[in-house]
Amino acid sequence: DIGTLREKALERAHAQLKEQLARRALLIIQCIKAFDAVEKSSTILLERAGGWSRVASEPSDAEQAASFGCSVREFAKKKEKIMESLEKLMDAEAPNIHAVCGTILGAKLIEAAGSLEKLSSLPASTVQVLGAETAFFAHLRKKVRPPKHGIIFIHPAVSDAEKESRGKI
Repeated sequence: DIGTLREKALERAHAQLKEQLARRALLIIQCIKAFDAVEKSSTILLERAGGWSRVASEPSDAEQAASFGCSVREFAKKKEKIMESLEKLMDAEAPNIHAVCGTILGAKLIEAAGSLEKLSSLPASTVQVLGAETAFFAHLRKKVRPPKHGIIFIHPAVSDAEKESRGKI
């Protein structure tokens, strides 16, 4: 019967679309994880290179320290390439989140939620505390004050606000 065939075709198309969206969200998640890893690693390596170059007394040591510093700076440039990819992905897959939150915060929210679809179905109060799970569970177990915000704190509208009004933004 044509009605059943149409329903099955629609179900299959819906499942394929959902799978493609999930794959693109996973790309965003992997991209932000790579960005964070490169940022953290390059910061540590740059500090190490600076320390090494300050204490290198022999010419061969100084040459190795300078070479290491150049390699680390090249590694740090990878962060820019990842950021370009992440911006393109966010613009294509989550343009509204990208416009409101920016590239990094939007991607971190998607990462914290697990997918774009899950993020879109979360209530605002949950989105507000995404990334503050440890503090939230401490609140539940130890009856300490609940967190006002999580990852969203990096947004200028929240971080620049008066302390008393941050939870209301």
